[in-house]
Amino acid sequence: MRTKRIQGPLVAALLLAVACSSSDDAADEISTEVETTVAATEASQATDAADDDADDEPAGVEAASEPESADSAVPGVPVDFAPDAPLLVEWFAPFEPGTHRTLALGVPMSLTSTEPMFTQFNGQGMFVVTDPASVGPDDRDLVFLRISDLSDPTAPQVPFEETEVWPADDIEGWLANAVDGIEATTPEPTTVGGLPALVFDLELTSEVDCGSTPGICVEFAQNHGPLQAKGLQKGSTYRVWHVDLGDPDPLLVIRGIDGPDEEAWFETSNAVLASVAFGEPTTNPVRELPAGRVDLELLGGLSLDLPDTRVIVQPRAGHGFVRFPTVQGGVEFTETPLTFDGEPLETAEALLAELDAAGFEITPLPDADIGGLAATVVDLEGPANEILLRRDELDVGTGGNGWWSPANGRMWLIEHPDRGLLIFGAFAYAPVGDPLAEVLPWTEAILPTIEFTG
Repeated sequence: MRTKRIQGPLVAALLLAVACSSSDDAADEISTEVETTVAATEASQATDAADDDADDEPAGVEAASEPESADSAVPGVPVDFAPDAPLLVEWFAPFEPGTHRTLALGVPMSLTSTEPMFTQFNGQGMFVVTDPASVGPDDRDLVFLRISDLSDPTAPQVPFEETEVWPADDIEGWLANAVDGIEATTPEPTTVGGLPALVFDLELTSEVDCGSTPGICVEFAQNHGPLQAKGLQKGSTYRVWHVDLGDPDPLLVIRGIDGPDEEAWFETSNAVLASVAFGEPTTNPVRELPAGRVDLELLGGLSLDLPDTRVIVQPRAGHGFVRFPTVQGGVEFTETPLTFDGEPLETAEALLAELDAAGFEITPLPDADIGGLAATVVDLEGPANEILLRRDELDVGTGGNGWWSPANGRMWLIEHPDRGLLIFGAFAYAPVGDPLAEVLPWTEAILPTIEFTG
């Protein structure tokens, strides 16, 4: 998935691909002194005269060009996290100047803008803000991405799934081994939001052979799969901050422009990045878990046996899903959803009545036992790709946030005495092929192994 604005029907198509999670968690002035925590000035690019020491630099790292001064050289003023700032909740939506928060990255983050801006991705470990006039990747954007992998620096044209990946925490090794044509300045130590980071400039030259992935030239970084990833393009100019969160999955911040007429974005994005502050770190909301017994924070806490390695996404405290990369289907975990207008659905009867009113055909099946509790089981088929429910109060009142209806599937509904209505769903998100042929047996294998913990 690449960083570009998507509206209207295209949003719906995107959301199908990410297992019906339309958007995820999220949601005043900046002094000149604070702006220096990221950059004091925009530095000049390298001259044609090569430095005598350039030959001593690792391959792929250009010593003759230096990044603009960062706060390692110009100490800045610490910025405090703003825990009460309004949450940016929606994807692909404008927001006004001021201080805001996002929960997209698995670490709460606040930031301040003195100009109107636009959110693109806002969840599942990826948060992107752009100039309101941006029309595509690298067109005045600022990408925040939790990363599980860097691409193969010796063959970045090859998609992640077809080659060996590079460790996410070794950005210097990636640069040192990069193919000819990936030109970068020497990484310099700095901080972002008070956390240690390395900063460098990056661009592609004509020497680079582009791969076949639409919309990009070479792969750069991903977060446990291509749905949240960042590629690089010829003609674009990047500044990259590699931020150590004290977690195996670091944070990349990538500022992009795709032409010299967009250099005003340097000052705008510098001010935003200088205002960034973090709350208490939590785990990456997108995790790859190995086969075997695992503990999940979903539904108030549970453990289960995974039959194979899977990527599990937890965008909200009460909502998560398991990815099935080869089909348009998935397994969802949801607790006490709300009606579209925000009324809690606390019983199986209330939820099924709401789905029936929305046009779903519901077929009752024999009850099941899950974790020692009785579960109502139904098959359902109905209107696909519509927001029929809200996952929690943050969704209420938004245009594109909520529980997006599947084309068909099976639901197990538990009225937990302490945790409310718990829902396990095996869903096909589009009436194409037979996703349930893969999703349903996998779900039926994990349900008998569930124990409620916490």
